[in-house]
Amino acid sequence: MILQRNLLNRQPVVKVQANRSFYRPGSNPGGRTSSTGGSSSGYGSSNSASSWVSSFSSPSSNSSSSSSSSYKPSSSGSSFQFANPKGPRALIVNTKGGGHAFIGYYLAKELVAKGYCVTIMNDGDKAKVSAKAPYNNYSALENAGIQVVWGNPTKPSTYPAGEFQIVYDNNGKDLESCKPLIDTYKNRVKHFVFVSSAGAYKADPIEPMHIEGDSRKSTAGHVEVENYLREQRVPYTVFQPLYIYGPLTNKDCEQWFVDRIIRDRPVPIPEPGIQLTSLTHVEDVASMLAAVPGNKYAIRQHYNVCSDRAVTFTGIAKAIGKALGKEPKIVLYNPEKIGMGKSGKAEGFPFRTVHFFASPDKARFDLDWKPKHDFLGDVQALVNDYKKQGRQNQSIDFSIDDKILAAVAKEAKTAAPASAPAKTPSYAGASASTARPSSSSGYSYDWNKPAAPASSSSYAASSPASLANRSKSTAGGSGYNPEEDRHSPMWKGGRSSSTGTSSSGWGSSSGRASSSGGGSSNGNSSSSGWGRPSSAGDRTSSSGQEILRNKIYRR
Repeated sequence: MILQRNLLNRQPVVKVQANRSFYRPGSNPGGRTSSTGGSSSGYGSSNSASSWVSSFSSPSSNSSSSSSSSYKPSSSGSSFQFANPKGPRALIVNTKGGGHAFIGYYLAKELVAKGYCVTIMNDGDKAKVSAKAPYNNYSALENAGIQVVWGNPTKPSTYPAGEFQIVYDNNGKDLESCKPLIDTYKNRVKHFVFVSSAGAYKADPIEPMHIEGDSRKSTAGHVEVENYLREQRVPYTVFQPLYIYGPLTNKDCEQWFVDRIIRDRPVPIPEPGIQLTSLTHVEDVASMLAAVPGNKYAIRQHYNVCSDRAVTFTGIAKAIGKALGKEPKIVLYNPEKIGMGKSGKAEGFPFRTVHFFASPDKARFDLDWKPKHDFLGDVQALVNDYKKQGRQNQSIDFSIDDKILAAVAKEAKTAAPASAPAKTPSYAGASASTARPSSSSGYSYDWNKPAAPASSSSYAASSPASLANRSKSTAGGSGYNPEEDRHSPMWKGGRSSSTGTSSSGWGSSSGRASSSGGGSSNGNSSSSGWGRPSSAGDRTSSSGQEILRNKIYRR
């Protein structure tokens, strides 16, 4: 028996699983099977989506599908030795740029390790694209027995020859770019996987944590593709990644923060700075995508692809600063107020300016998946990789930053009383101070002046609008504790406050965070900006917002 928190109506439902043997990693890559031959999840048995699983050839099997035996490589007529020529054939259609570009690289490695016969068809002109990551590492894939070809996903004539059991579309963002691939393989594949985006969710300021089934933007190109897959009755699975980091990335993520901190530059962050965001390692993304072939419980389902933790913007800066041995000079600002952003976006900033995180619980349940990485645990390696690439010696365009800082300084000067003495914001101290203009602060900004020693008169300590309550340390304190700036999932241990661990380890009976700082006997989480789920309920508070936690229990 399984008690699961229903993802749509938030009501607990009891599912009785009769005669079902659950898939376990490493046991059968073909996925879960049911002794009754039916599906209890409502997929239906009239279409191919529920009937193909029983005949799917597991990678561990020595048998070969009829289509793979007649396959002929399409690359210049030359022969190619696949790592698993008898395994089920998988085609990965990969994009030529952007934040998803390196998913195909890691997914191919994950699939070949599971015994699949893998081909990557990459979009774009090989001569123009292959000089940058991850494409400049494709030779490693070929050496591992993974075929790499170049084509145009909108032109079926450029597709590799032969039949495939699994097709991954990690390229298209709208129906125009995806329809040719779908139409070509919709009646020929046993599983079609579309890599969509969690950015298609509608932002919700009341319940910002996204759960599968939440409202999505009907005008988004990804949603149009998802609807077409549904209408065509394709045996599909949709994945919705959030921000991804890791080696061979084609789009900066944490590097934006390192660029500034390593050069002792101010780090302009949209206020209030405690917005939560999901950062997921690409290897965890690939492992989730590789878990669905042959798993009938994944057919016609959507999955969030994200870490089980979230981190704040200021937390990212502080964690990177700690790895670099530097105190980040954080400057909070309002993008819309200074004309540098709107609608959840800020000019030059790599993330949305609102909360952007999701629950991976559905993937944990259906796919028996769990992440192996944690951003804070990976920070030092990421910083080391940045240095190894010599990026600290590269020239960076900080013109947008300078424009932001000038606007912040002008705003502060305009708001300051005429009689107030000019002061320089302090960035030094046991915790990273956060400078922010205030109508009552009376500070002028000179970014070239050295930081003053932290003291009780420092801006961060005196201004209630600052994030000093998050650092919970003063001059001579113990320094930044990254654990205070990341959100832990419900099944992890509780968070400790600066004055000691809360008695419950989860939060107060009301499940709300304390804004006063310090520990308490009832277990309130202190000054972290994020409450812990209570024992009686599953709501937490973040800046007055109610967060609904998705819970899954097994017994």
